[in-house]
Amino acid sequence: MENPDSNLAFNPEEAHHKALMLKRIGVITSGGDSPGMNPAIRSIVRTGVNLGIEVVGIQNGYQGIFDREFMPLGVMEVSGRIRDAGTILSTSRCLQFKEEKYQIEAIDILKKENIQALLVLGGDGSLAGAAALSKLGFRVLGLPCSIDNDLSATEMSIGVDSCLNTIVHLIDMIKATAASHNRCFIVEVMGRNHGYLALMSAIASGSQIAVIPEFRYDMDQIIENLTRRRLRRHNNSVVVVAEGACSGQEFMDRLKKAGGDKLQQEIRLTVLGHLQRGSPPTFSDRFLATRMGEFAVLALNQGEHGSMVGLLRNRMHLTDLNEIKGHRPPLPADAIRLARNLGMEIGVPSET
Repeated sequence: MENPDSNLAFNPEEAHHKALMLKRIGVITSGGDSPGMNPAIRSIVRTGVNLGIEVVGIQNGYQGIFDREFMPLGVMEVSGRIRDAGTILSTSRCLQFKEEKYQIEAIDILKKENIQALLVLGGDGSLAGAAALSKLGFRVLGLPCSIDNDLSATEMSIGVDSCLNTIVHLIDMIKATAASHNRCFIVEVMGRNHGYLALMSAIASGSQIAVIPEFRYDMDQIIENLTRRRLRRHNNSVVVVAEGACSGQEFMDRLKKAGGDKLQQEIRLTVLGHLQRGSPPTFSDRFLATRMGEFAVLALNQGEHGSMVGLLRNRMHLTDLNEIKGHRPPLPADAIRLARNLGMEIGVPSET
């Protein structure tokens, strides 16, 4: 892999010594919320203030542009927000923004508000919107905010670490009651198209099975493994199911129909739902979001646009937004190997 710095068209260390290119920028949070959005907003505002750039928050995602929901953001508005979950700007999914006529209308509104550039915090859909604005000639940079860690060109997205910490904490609690009652628990976690959360949380929580979209599972093999575990006098077991593979209820029904009675354990289901994304950001997410926010403002101020900020080999990196769209990263090969060497069942790679 190339040195990440080779893709930078500017030197962040020289940012304070160059003439300011921008006077007023906007920041927007779109799509699903991620722990770390607020630290990123705070970093953007404080860096902007330090450079003499006015920062305008746009509330309620892309919809807020059309509804003219603009609010000035200064140091006081973001004070203390580094520890808060969610997003102080609110967020939504704006389906009409997929149409070019609305994208053009949005640019016209932003220009009338004297907003020279836009920072978009969100996942693949939100960054696709950012790419569309860039294609139409508006300056925009994206920050990856996706608890699923399903964006290419960054090793970690904002919100992933906080989400995983929450999942592992909740599974630890579930395992305590599972052991007390000799139960097998099915735990459904988020992961619509990507099994990162299920795989990593299963490894870190000591769970026995990870059901993920990227792999086909063999129910007979799963029952055999769980039965073997019980015969070894383990009084509990946990199966982590990514919602993109199937629902937890669907998996539990299939397990029971395929011979779950062989386990001689009561089978229960817990759907973690939105608890996963509602925790305060961890240190890792606070630091990552703060780094990305600062870097994004410096990049915009020196003429960079049409890119997403990413983390590669612990360095900030810019990648063209068009290279990110539709390119979901594979699961880490070393994590797959680790899971298997620990005796965890994850199935075989799917052909689809």
